[in-house]
Amino acid sequence: MKRTYTISQQYIANVLLISLCLQSCDGNSPTPIQEKKIVFMQAEGNVSLINIEPLVGEEVIAHGGHAVTLYVKDGRTKADVVLNTAQGFSKSYAGLNVYIEQGTNVSIFPQLDKKLQERRVHLQLAKGSQPAKVVIYKGVGLAGGMMQGEGEVEEESQGRRKRARIEIGEEQEENLIEQKQGISPFDIFPSEVWQYIFSYLKFKDILLARAVNKDWNGLITGFREAGVVGLENKPSYIINALGWSKDEEIDFASNKLSTINFETMPSFAFYSLMGKVKNLPQELRPYLQGTNVHTVDLNENQISDQGAEEFGKHLQGTNVHMVNLSNNQIGAQGAEGFAKHLKRTKVHAVNLSFNNIGNQGAEEFGKHLKETRVHTVNLSGNEIGNQGAEEFGKHLQETQVHTVDLSGNEIDDQGAEGFTKHLQGTQVQAVNLSFNNISDQGAEGFAKHLKETKVHTVNLSYNQISDQGAEGFAKHLQETQVHTVDLSGNQIGDQGIEEFGKHLQGTNVHTLVLSENQIDDQGAEEFGKHLKETRVHTVDLSKNYIGDQGAEGFAKYLKETQVHTVNLSGNQIGAEGAVGLAKNLQGTQVHTVNLSGNVIGAQGAEGLAKHLQGTKVHTLHLAGNRIGAQCAEALAKHLQGTKVHTLHLSMNQIGAQGAEGFAKHLQGTQVHTVDLSYNQIGDQGAEALAKHLQGTQMHTVILAGNHIGAQGAEEFAKHLQGTQVYTVNLSENHIDGQGAEGFAKHLKGTNVHTVNLSFNSIGADIQKLLKDKYAHIKWEF
Repeated sequence: MKRTYTISQQYIANVLLISLCLQSCDGNSPTPIQEKKIVFMQAEGNVSLINIEPLVGEEVIAHGGHAVTLYVKDGRTKADVVLNTAQGFSKSYAGLNVYIEQGTNVSIFPQLDKKLQERRVHLQLAKGSQPAKVVIYKGVGLAGGMMQGEGEVEEESQGRRKRARIEIGEEQEENLIEQKQGISPFDIFPSEVWQYIFSYLKFKDILLARAVNKDWNGLITGFREAGVVGLENKPSYIINALGWSKDEEIDFASNKLSTINFETMPSFAFYSLMGKVKNLPQELRPYLQGTNVHTVDLNENQISDQGAEEFGKHLQGTNVHMVNLSNNQIGAQGAEGFAKHLKRTKVHAVNLSFNNIGNQGAEEFGKHLKETRVHTVNLSGNEIGNQGAEEFGKHLQETQVHTVDLSGNEIDDQGAEGFTKHLQGTQVQAVNLSFNNISDQGAEGFAKHLKETKVHTVNLSYNQISDQGAEGFAKHLQETQVHTVDLSGNQIGDQGIEEFGKHLQGTNVHTLVLSENQIDDQGAEEFGKHLKETRVHTVDLSKNYIGDQGAEGFAKYLKETQVHTVNLSGNQIGAEGAVGLAKNLQGTQVHTVNLSGNVIGAQGAEGLAKHLQGTKVHTLHLAGNRIGAQCAEALAKHLQGTKVHTLHLSMNQIGAQGAEGFAKHLQGTQVHTVDLSYNQIGDQGAEALAKHLQGTQMHTVILAGNHIGAQGAEEFAKHLQGTQVYTVNLSENHIDGQGAEGFAKHLKGTNVHTVNLSFNSIGADIQKLLKDKYAHIKWEF
């Protein structure tokens, strides 16, 4: 789990780093601090000059919050110290020598509050040949100077330096002289403090800090030398480095890393900077322990049974919590062998999809999930069958598993019901049985056993469920925790959806996916009638046979419902249906409407927009509706006074003229996100659109697949000055390296921080140049 830090924590760490770095960035030594020579008594149990008896066995707090316990051993006072380190880490010292400034009254120390103790007790870490020690001052300590009137000091002027003399005990004759001449600003804090500060840095910051000097490189990487390679060179620091890992996935199959091996792998990068890794070579897997790696993707790595078990062994003691072993020819033996080693690991998500596990493997894998942290299991595409599903379900008792994917496993009615029988008393909340052979009987049988389970999400998509099965399934949702149901890709028609709707009252269902069924106008309208007094807020009826009448009829009944998201994409809705639907949105909760992939046309899009005034609609999907240039402009005109802020208008033959006309009318609207992908806009359209973004609320512009070249990209960027745009997607265009450079150059002074230039003709060298030169921008190539 990634660590998160408060703003104040990050601020303190960065202020310390920046202030200290600035003092040394000119390469000159800092102004020498005045040298003081102070002589102490080395505390002995029988020394009459200082009675240490009041401190023996007492715990005092040293500067930095370190706990110090004093005791006498062989006639000398010693100290055990427990360092005040970052949470989750500990370090201590035992048997340190104790030095007490002559004239110190130690009897008052137990009565001092912690702040005063910290001012007078200091832990001085080992330096060179000098061992670590505890120093007790009678005043405020060396770092803060002596308290006025304490100690007999003779000062002798010698330039800017001062000397002080205090006599030592006769028997010991041991000087403790702290030379403060030429102190580096980096020596102000002990190494433990720096390590604590470093633990709050992120990936890019830790790379910069590492390069400051050898001492910091040593504290951060564990080695004073830079660029140590070989995984046998494992860092030994105590610092918590979990926050240093890079967010992006590291793919060892890429050209740059494909030749990396045990001997050539950079030590610090492997152990500290990687969080997500893909295609990790077999010879590197035994060294995962001690790294920050939390996600390992080994999809299609030809691991087989033996490799799966070996990999499981290597997860012991690591930070890995997500594992993908899909498509690896792993059989029953491999699944069992891998699962055996999950105890005492941090693994909580396992993907074993599309292997050859079978029913025996599913059963054996399930047996070993007890006493593990695994909560998410993907066994899809494994030919588990009815027996495997039921046996796997039996072993979920007393496990932490809450999400199970058994899709594509040749499970029929018997297996669906058998699996669900065993969910009572388990932690299972989400079940995916899509792409199986479940029919009406299985759907109803499955639902019968959901009472008294924790299941809230059910996916039975792409099975063989018809009207009867939909009704039978819905009947049993009363008194269950189910709130999300996906029945897409079945054979549910008008009667089935109407009956399904009737049984939703009194259930917890709020999200329904019924796409790709056989629902037409009558079914849509009848279903809408029954949504009143239900909790349903999201309805997906996409890719059915709903036309104009069905769209309007469905919308008529949305008043007094909780529905806020409607997906009617991929149906047969024309201009009349779009306008009729929009008219009926007044007084509803609907804020998101998806009508993509219909036949609305120019007239329908404009008419729809006219009726959005006074509605709550803020997101509108109209992709693939043959809107054209003229209608794009008219559509924008009618957005004035509406709440619409997000528009998806891709694949609408808008062209350069339409893009410009559309942009002209964005002033005064709430629109901030527009997708105009695949609209043949070209260079001219890109430039014209950008010219009109001044004074608008636009912050995200998507222009993928629009035949925009180098000139268009550069001109587009020029006009972003003074706009609010911060995200630009120009993927799948005709932008080359030169165009990318020109584009990037003109982003200086804009608010742009995220750019997608993927699937253009930009070479690796230019990609690196842009990432390095404009590091404040998140680039995607």
